[in-house]
Amino acid sequence: MIIVDRASRAGGRTNEDMAGGAGFGAVRTAWVLDGATGIGGRNYVSEGPSDAAWLARALSDGLSTLDPGERSPRDHFAEVIGRVADRYRRLVPDHVALPPYALPSAAGIWLRAAGDRLDLAHQGDCVAVVEQGAAIRVFGTVDQTGLDDIHNLVTARQAAGPVPGKLLDVLGDALRDRRSRLNQPGGYWMLGIEPRAAAAMAVERLAPLAGTRVLLCSDGYWRLVDHFRRYDAHGLLKASFERGPDALLDELRALEAADPDCLAFPRIKPMDDATALILRF
Repeated sequence: MIIVDRASRAGGRTNEDMAGGAGFGAVRTAWVLDGATGIGGRNYVSEGPSDAAWLARALSDGLSTLDPGERSPRDHFAEVIGRVADRYRRLVPDHVALPPYALPSAAGIWLRAAGDRLDLAHQGDCVAVVEQGAAIRVFGTVDQTGLDDIHNLVTARQAAGPVPGKLLDVLGDALRDRRSRLNQPGGYWMLGIEPRAAAAMAVERLAPLAGTRVLLCSDGYWRLVDHFRRYDAHGLLKASFERGPDALLDELRALEAADPDCLAFPRIKPMDDATALILRF
C-alpha cells in the first residue's frame, strides 16, 4: 500500500482535520479524522488551538503509535479512544460538569491492509471511495449521518429571512440540542472520549487487490459530491488521482467563495476544513 498524495486546508482559522498513515511490520494503516467544531462557547483543553483540533491530533497520535495487529478495528479503536480519554481527563479535571454538547467529538475513516485483508472502519461523515477494477464502493457519509437534519435546519432558517451574523451562531440552540445526544443511548455515536463509541463503528472487509485505488476524505472535501454536485464518488476519486487533491481543493474553495451566504448550496459554514488522502496497492 502506497500513499500517493494528501492535502488538507482549514476552512477558517484552525484546521480541525487530520490525515495520516503508519506501518507496523507487514500491517499498513491510513486514516482521515474530522474534529467537530465546538459549540460549547469556549475551549476546555489548553494544549491545542481548539478542543476539536486537539482531539483530532490526539486520535491521530494514537493511531500512529498503537499497533492494531490482528485485533478487530472496534477493539483497536476502543483502546485508542480510552487512551485519549485518559489524557482528556487529566487536562480537563472538571469534565464531568460539562454539558454533553461541550465534549469533543470527531468523525473518522480508517483503513488497514494486512496480508490478504483490507479492513475499513468508519464513524460519522468521513468517506472512503474504493476502486477495484470496474467496481466502485463507497463507505462513510453515504449513510447521510445527520446530513439531512442539518440541511433541513439550514434551509428552514434561511427561509425565515436574512441571517444576522454567522449561521453557526444563529442555529446554536438547535445544534447544541442535537449534539447533546452524542454518544448517548438513543442518540448517535462519534469518536471522542467515550470508548463505547468504538462498538458502534461500521466495519467492512475487502481483498487488497493489485491496482486498487482508495480515496479517504473528510466531509469538507466530500462537499464536491454531496453539496456542490460537481462529481459523483468515482469522478471525485478519478479527479483526485489525475489532478491531485490540492487542485480539487482549489476548485472547492472557488465554489464556496461564489456562494458566501450559503443560499445556492445550503450549509452551516461557508467554508469547511477539507482533507483528502489517496493511496494505491
